[in-house]
Amino acid sequence: TPLKKLRVEIRSAEKHERQVARELEELEEEAGADMGPDDEYQPLWGKCWSLVHAQYTYEVCVGGEARQKDGKGPGVGLGEWTGFEDDGEADPSQGLPGRA
Repeated sequence: TPLKKLRVEIRSAEKHERQVARELEELEEEAGADMGPDDEYQPLWGKCWSLVHAQYTYEVCVGGEARQKDGKGPGVGLGEWTGFEDDGEADPSQGLPGRA
């Protein structure tokens, strides 16, 4: 019926609106994030790394959160991304610590 068809279209439009709103929120968060001098860390935004240790997998995502997983369920949240810190000890022009 025309009424059913209209309701389906409305639900589809509302779903699309929620998706666009989420994407906009993510873009605004990224735009306001500290990406370091000259946005040098921007290519890392949204990237995740994992490390397996014993029965746990640790995952950290730049701009996201850190989690501890044991293979069962979503895991435990360890914290959320707050930004980069410069402790003043590293000198990027000298390469990685401990390497010539």
